[in-house]
Amino acid sequence: MQTPEPDISQADANDLCFAASSVFFALLEREAAEMKSRIILPSLLCPATRLPRPCSLDPEMVKEATAMLIRLGVVEIDDQGRIHLVLVRHG
Repeated sequence: MQTPEPDISQADANDLCFAASSVFFALLEREAAEMKSRIILPSLLCPATRLPRPCSLDPEMVKEATAMLIRLGVVEIDDQGRIHLVLVRHG
């Protein structure tokens, strides 16, 4: 039996995860600023280097990364079309 070809290459998967990390941490910073709060994370969860802003990445990759985060239940889109972290509740 032959092994099926993967739908996505390892390099593409790495790029998607990198873009998803960029989106996640940008949203985390935005949420903290809007709530006038600080971000406190264990160093294990923090990226080793500063991630680029999503606006500096390929727009299609950011769209795919955001869709992945939505499917994972990490982010949601509100009625006004804004993306929010699910772990932060809004009144």
